[in-house]
Amino acid sequence: MFDPNIHATVTATMRTIQRYVAYGFLFYVTGEVAADRAPALFQKLHERFDLIMTDSQRRHARKRGEAVFRLVLLPLTGTTTFRWWLFRTEGEHPLLSLETWRDARRERIQWPWVFELAQMPVPPQLRKAYTRKSGRIAIKPVTWTWRINREQFERYRADIRHYAQVNDNRIQGLIRSLHSAPGFRQLRDDVFRLDAYIVKQYRRRKRPPPELPPLPQPVIRRRGRQDVVYPLSFLLRRLQRGCSTWFPNR
Repeated sequence: MFDPNIHATVTATMRTIQRYVAYGFLFYVTGEVAADRAPALFQKLHERFDLIMTDSQRRHARKRGEAVFRLVLLPLTGTTTFRWWLFRTEGEHPLLSLETWRDARRERIQWPWVFELAQMPVPPQLRKAYTRKSGRIAIKPVTWTWRINREQFERYRADIRHYAQVNDNRIQGLIRSLHSAPGFRQLRDDVFRLDAYIVKQYRRRKRPPPELPPLPQPVIRRRGRQDVVYPLSFLLRRLQRGCSTWFPNR
C-alpha cells in the first residue's frame, strides 16, 4: 500500500513545492480530500503515475522523454482534511489525459490561502552575494519564490490604512501575522514593503508608528536541517486515537 511521507512543518512543505517546480515539475493538479478517503485516492494516483520512483529512475525516465511525477500533501490544521498537489514534468505518459493539468507558469500555485509561487527576478546585489569562490554566480537571474498573492497584498494595504486612520489595535495582530511568514526571498521583501507602508501611513496621520520586529523569519535555505516527515498512516492513526494535532509536539 502506498504510504507517502508528509512534512511536519509548513516551511518544509512550501520549500519542497518550490524545489519541485524549479526542477521542472511545472504541471500540477490539486485538491482536498477527507482523511477517510485519502489512502484510496493516493493509492489510485500511485498506480497511475508510479509515485515511488527513485531520483535515478526519474532522471533516466526524463532522458527518455517520459513524464515523471511527485506528490505533496498538507494536512490542514483544525480539520480532518488533506490538501494535495500532484506534479509532473514535460514528457509522454499514457494516462496524462485522466487529469486536467495546470501550468505553474500561467496558473500560479496558491498556498492556502495567502501565498503564491511565482518567478521573480533576483536583485543584482543578491546575485553577487551568491558568487562562489570560483567567481561563478550560483543563482539564476530569475528564480521561483513564494510571495504574498497580489489580492491579499492589497487587502493588507487597505487594512493598514484603516488601522492607521482609526488607531485600531488590530494592527498588532496583522504585524504578528506578517512576521510569522516563512522567510522565502520574496515573502521577506513583501513584509519589508508592508512594514514601510505601516510607518508611512501612521506618520501621515501624525501618529507614532507601532513597534515593528527587526526582521521577518530567517532566510529559507535550500534544505532544512530539521525537516521531519511522517508517513500518512501515522497521521491517520493519530486521528483515529482522537489526538488534537496532526503531528506530535505540535
